[in-house]
Amino acid sequence: MTQPSTPITVLILSWNRPIYLWVCLDSLYRHTRHPARFVLIDNHSDDTAVRPVVEGFQRRGMFHAVRWEAENSSRRLDDITDRFRDVLDEYFAFIEGDVSVFETDPCWLTRMSAHMKADPQLALLGSYIDGRDFIDSKQAQHIAPDLGAAQRAALIKARSPERDLPLTPPAEPIIDPFNPPGRLLMLRTDLLDSVPLSTPDHELYQRAKSIGYRAGIATDVRHRHLSLTNLFDYPAFSTDQRDAYYASAIANRSQVLEATPVEADAGPESAGWRSTPAVVKRGGLHPTPERPSWLSHAGRFLLSRRR
Repeated sequence: MTQPSTPITVLILSWNRPIYLWVCLDSLYRHTRHPARFVLIDNHSDDTAVRPVVEGFQRRGMFHAVRWEAENSSRRLDDITDRFRDVLDEYFAFIEGDVSVFETDPCWLTRMSAHMKADPQLALLGSYIDGRDFIDSKQAQHIAPDLGAAQRAALIKARSPERDLPLTPPAEPIIDPFNPPGRLLMLRTDLLDSVPLSTPDHELYQRAKSIGYRAGIATDVRHRHLSLTNLFDYPAFSTDQRDAYYASAIANRSQVLEATPVEADAGPESAGWRSTPAVVKRGGLHPTPERPSWLSHAGRFLLSRRR
């Protein structure tokens, strides 16, 4: 008789934007087939529509636990991983409330956990973005002509290196062109002994590699990043406030973590691609043609909202 799989804890961080949160939770509820232990943490949303969304999925019996925090904090994830450490097991998943997963067979959680089982040194695994949600800059200007160019660019993530990924994922099961996007991750729990989860995405990636772990993006697990449609649904979303949140997280980390030197072009080599000299230019690292053309921004980092 086949033994039932051990439930994997999935931490969900929510903050405002109830439309996206509903889509996120509905996708997880419908498309997760692997046994899961869903823990939702609301980081002090001030949009009153968030609570009814969460309560609807509570009535569905979705959650192992729900926490409503009394203040918004960039250290929230550390508090939560400490509090729920006893149910994180060997590895766990983290997802933000503006992300949705797709229906696949096997499901997204089964696929990510299979990668972790296959490689004990893999400690940080992200998923592949559905690039169809990226808005072109000209379209953005047509939609919101009254917004400043910098605000429009921030809302549509105009400089995201994920824009350079092909719509059809590469054949490699795991790629490493840049740090995995922190909005949907599977992490080896032991990594938390060295690097707190609230660490900004690019630093989490660097620190994991510096202590001997591997990291990458699973090409067989795809997600939608609903924030890419902010310009349609939440045009008043404050990117300045988001950036201040990043700055707070980075400042907090600098107080407890020592800087670790990391070679700018370390990522692709760990995925097996040939290393050749590269030139660092303004706006990113421009690799030589021996590597796939979609790695043209391998040197940039991804940042996640983590509100």
